[in-house]
Amino acid sequence: METLSLDEHKIKSVLNYLHEEARKDIWQFSKFGFLIFRDLFSGKKHIFSKDPGTKSHAFKNIYVSVGEEEGKCLYMIARSIGARNIIEFGTSFGISTIYLAASVKDNGGGKVISTEIEAEKVEQARENISRAGLEDIVEIRLGDAVETLQAVDMEIDMLFLDGWKSLYLPLVQQLANNMHKNAIVIADDVIKFKKSLVEYSEYMNDPSNGFLSIILPIGDGMQYSIKI
Repeated sequence: METLSLDEHKIKSVLNYLHEEARKDIWQFSKFGFLIFRDLFSGKKHIFSKDPGTKSHAFKNIYVSVGEEEGKCLYMIARSIGARNIIEFGTSFGISTIYLAASVKDNGGGKVISTEIEAEKVEQARENISRAGLEDIVEIRLGDAVETLQAVDMEIDMLFLDGWKSLYLPLVQQLANNMHKNAIVIADDVIKFKKSLVEYSEYMNDPSNGFLSIILPIGDGMQYSIKI
């Protein structure tokens, strides 16, 4: 029977550690929730109304990552389509990146290009990915995703969106020409941030834009789209 990369000791131990660390961040989200609630009633601009760079810096020490169920789902989707070239928006500390890279490894090899705007997270993510033994598969680009993903010279099998919601649609439109027919787009948090992602969801649900979509009730909601 084939051994799955997710069962390898190095990868499994790194993921277990990172998921445990991510669970400890729940109180930090509660703190942000209180500040946003306060600012809404005071008329001030809260953190989610600011530019991506400012918002990302506020979250530089918070995981903002997928859970184990979501990670396994990403791995299974990538394995099921034989994905070898994957783009990820929102590396954070590299949890989802590791799941994606493990799938690429088990599919016979390829590349995961991930992008993250916060330098401290990039440094830590690279270390985590190296500890998992997947550094040869992953390239992490530091900076604004709209800029770092302008030069993508590979045909995309799968795109995973898990960064600032205002960039989901621009990035899909920017990368669409690199996606082959039947390429997959997974957008995270579409239920939790439904209002922020109305435009994105409507676009991806309109076949005239070249995609078909459904919502998967996993984690905070994943929109599963296929390029037609």
